[in-house]
Amino acid sequence: MKKMKKMKFLTSWIITLVIITTISCKNDDNSNVISQFHPNGIKILTASTINVTASTYKFGDNPLKTVNSLDIEEINNVNHIILNADELLAVSVDDDFTPNGESVIFVLNETDVYEGVNFGVSEDGEAIVLTGQVTNVTNDTKNLVITLQESQFGAGNSEYTIQGDQAFLSGTLGTYTYNQIININTNNPDVKTIVLGIIEGSLNDEVNVETGRLIREAGYATHLKSDSEIYSGGVDLFCSGITRSREVGAIIGVHSWCCYEGLTADQLPQSSPGHDSQLAYFRDVLGDVNGPNFYFFTINAAPFDGIHNMTNTEINQYQLLTN
Repeated sequence: MKKMKKMKFLTSWIITLVIITTISCKNDDNSNVISQFHPNGIKILTASTINVTASTYKFGDNPLKTVNSLDIEEINNVNHIILNADELLAVSVDDDFTPNGESVIFVLNETDVYEGVNFGVSEDGEAIVLTGQVTNVTNDTKNLVITLQESQFGAGNSEYTIQGDQAFLSGTLGTYTYNQIININTNNPDVKTIVLGIIEGSLNDEVNVETGRLIREAGYATHLKSDSEIYSGGVDLFCSGITRSREVGAIIGVHSWCCYEGLTADQLPQSSPGHDSQLAYFRDVLGDVNGPNFYFFTINAAPFDGIHNMTNTEINQYQLLTN
């Protein structure tokens, strides 16, 4: 959920993802309506996609293998990097991981687990490279080199399906989601509404607000079904809808985020530049007054490692629904 899943060591090594394309949230004038809008009135997006570069690993003498997706999870208070490859590759690093290394666990398969300590960490362009040795219970030792591409730390695992004029989106939000909105707009011109299902949060807040701006620019509505559950960055994305609706029973969960200069969002003064990106986004989607009011409500509603499910009164107070 938001920034709570990012590991401390990444802040020293990861170069911030730059989105080259500037996305406007305002409608263009009507001088070129035919070429800029689908027949159903949804705007044709022209923003380029964010490139998500695959990570790789080399185990012993095996050549580098491509890893097509990456997820970061917190299990039993330990941050795990999970790389989905042909074999299951899991690198487990505790919260105090430093460039000098702590422990790394490599799961080759369900029965063959290797562990190592004192892994080195270095930069290779925009990638982070972990290098060291791992040993299994039979004392078989292998060199392990893992190259983690920066873009995959916030890729997420969201998926969508199309049903008529609705796109159903679920999963953890990230750079994949940004590209998926582009794909929906390009390949499914009849879609008018993004229906959010189970959204745990976002792994890259900077990209998530740009995804929201895509939704607003296109003119999509957002909708929650009775069994929808959206948390953290999922709420940010819901707010981007040009119209926003919710069926009874849908859950909207908010909380603070972590961290800026060692402080959680609720600990920062309202004048702190740490709020700037989120404030700009909520002003864009909810207005100059309601946007900041709602943002500051969210960061004070629950700590970054907790969640507050909004009441109907709160949902109405901050005008999250338009119909």
